[in-house]
Amino acid sequence: MTVFMGNIYKAHQKRKERGERLGRIRPNFIKRIAREAVKRYHDKLSNDFYENREFLETVIRFSNDRLKNRVSGYVTTLMRNQEESEL
Repeated sequence: MTVFMGNIYKAHQKRKERGERLGRIRPNFIKRIAREAVKRYHDKLSNDFYENREFLETVIRFSNDRLKNRVSGYVTTLMRNQEESEL
């Protein structure tokens, strides 16, 4: 197990040296909720995380704040990506 983790660390360092952006992996259920929210409420969402969080709080019942923040963050990312692709 240690060798395997070492290989992951080395690959991570190589990507970092090349200047590639490395992000956290989001679980599929967060992606699914966020994509559905963007599909349904595209006209009411924006590129602002805090506005999206407040809006999503009114239309979706979240079990905890961490889930709400992670979904809101991914919704914001999707909205920014859509805006960039339109340009």
